[in-house]
Amino acid sequence: MRLLAVSDIHIGRIPATPVGHADATSRGAWDAVVRCAIDRKVDAVLLAGDVVQGENAYFEGFGPLREGLESLEREGIRVFGVAGNHDPAVFARIARTCPQVKLLGLDGNWEWTDFQGLRIYGWSFKDSHFQGDPLATFDPPPPATPWLGLLHCDLDGPAHSRYAPVSSQALARTGGDWVLGHIHAGGPGKYQRAWYCGSPFALDPGEEGPHGAWLITLTLDGGVMERERIPLSPWKFRTLEVALDQVATAAQAGERIAAALLAAAGEEAPAFQGDLYCSLVFRGRTPLAGRLVAALDSGDDGLTRLVVPCSGVFARVTRRTVDATLPDLKLEALATQRGPKGSLARLILQARTPGSGLEEMPGLLEEARDWCRDPDFAQVDPAEIVLLAANRLLHAAAGQAQGNEP
Repeated sequence: MRLLAVSDIHIGRIPATPVGHADATSRGAWDAVVRCAIDRKVDAVLLAGDVVQGENAYFEGFGPLREGLESLEREGIRVFGVAGNHDPAVFARIARTCPQVKLLGLDGNWEWTDFQGLRIYGWSFKDSHFQGDPLATFDPPPPATPWLGLLHCDLDGPAHSRYAPVSSQALARTGGDWVLGHIHAGGPGKYQRAWYCGSPFALDPGEEGPHGAWLITLTLDGGVMERERIPLSPWKFRTLEVALDQVATAAQAGERIAAALLAAAGEEAPAFQGDLYCSLVFRGRTPLAGRLVAALDSGDDGLTRLVVPCSGVFARVTRRTVDATLPDLKLEALATQRGPKGSLARLILQARTPGSGLEEMPGLLEEARDWCRDPDFAQVDPAEIVLLAANRLLHAAAGQAQGNEP
């Protein structure tokens, strides 16, 4: 038996891709699921909740869902599902007019159905929140019964979670296999026989990693024989660090960024084909520190217009860019000056000498942040800023006046 397990499609929500996509619509992910199920010739599709974005997406969801369900029915593919916290009412409304899908546990109680020798259990949200543990009322099937559970829940989340908190230990005590929804990153939990489907399409830049569906192949006795991740999302999000040490101009920085994007695209191909959206984090010491993003995103050479192709992957840049560079300080020159600025420069140089011991001074970071306000040191590494407070304490201990403190 072959099953395709998906969740968190969120029909009615537009994925936050930086550029438009033909598939980035309220129905693109669902259409991809339907095509995958038909192409893989599965016996059934399992929907683990949040298929529809919410009650206000009824009209957006009804047509695409019905059309997809009819396509699956024509191929002899059954559909079983549960409602999640986003669609407890709207999914039930749609299901009442779409007999091709069997929703389980709509009253908030466990329900099961038998399919080709496999017992499928399901529990659905009645409202948008549920702070209890659904497994508290779950009764496992008799021994030797092949079964699988569908559940939308907050696995190993806080006990006070409003989204059906469940522990891996509780799932393990059931002794069965579980298909889960709610977390948009797919993968197994601590209990290896319980795994999240994840959203089939990545919905925003925070949802990194692969997205798609799980193809489950079961043996005749109902045991899970194989789980295969089927990629479906035509785009992918990733955080990419770019080293900009000694880069002095925006043009040089652009070359470093393009090279980093090319390397990232090469790493993703050929397993992934499509758009790779990279949120950049700039590292290193450069004279451009503090004004790097503005310099790169001006004129016709803005970062979001940069596209680097490689073997079917098109690496692009999102607007989630972080400038974590540090100024390329001329510490030797600053150290020759009098006053706090020169003292700080000398302390930093001393701290960089192995065995100085100054780097071990605890509890000074907050004072250092308040005291160090000179723009030359505004983006010094926090560990080095601590030395400014150390300098102040050293002067106080020696009874020296600080007449020109900032």
